[in-house]
Formats: sequence, structure tokens, C-alpha cells
Amino acid sequence: MTDSDDTFGQFDEVTALGFDELRAYHDRLEAHRAQCAGVCRDRQEDLGGATSHDVAVGITHRSLVEHVYANLSVTHPVLDTATRLSGICTECQRTVRDHLVRRA
Repeated sequence: MTDSDDTFGQFDEVTALGFDELRAYHDRLEAHRAQCAGVCRDRQEDLGGATSHDVAVGITHRSLVEHVYANLSVTHPVLDTATRLSGICTECQRTVRDHLVRRA
């Protein structure tokens, strides 16, 4: 998700973009949403695991994460961030679609 800064930086200029540029921008936002979904899916799989598969006393990742992030306002910051970013992409896509419809 390293190029998300470039994508969101361009959002302020959405009114200056042409139809083809808007469509490409919409596609990039969709790619970011898919990437966020992948991050969430992978993180959920990680949380279901344990710190050691060979030792019977392995600590579950979920309990470890809850302990490590206990002082934060959210207990699952990766999931929280990816979910919020996906929501921002959804809102941006709506705005881009509105512009696309007006120009079609």
C-alpha cells in the first residue's frame, strides 16, 4: 500500500482530470480496496495461528496481539487501519463515479 499516498494526493485534483484519467483513478482505488481486503484476510489468518507449531505451550497470536496493543485505543491496529483505508477508497470511488457520470 505504499503508493496510496500518491493516489490520495491526486484526489484533490479530481475535478481537473479527464474522463480516461478518472476511470484509471477509479481502477487504482479499486486495486487499493482489494489490497486492503487482502491485508485483512492475511492478518485474520495470522491471528488464528500460534507463536510456535512445534511446542505445546505456544501462545496464540490473538492473545499476544491483545497484550502488545493493550495500551492503544484499538486492539487490532492493522485491521483497523486497513478497514478505514478501504472505507476512504470507497468514498473516493463514489466521488469519482459522480464525476464520470457527469462527463459521460
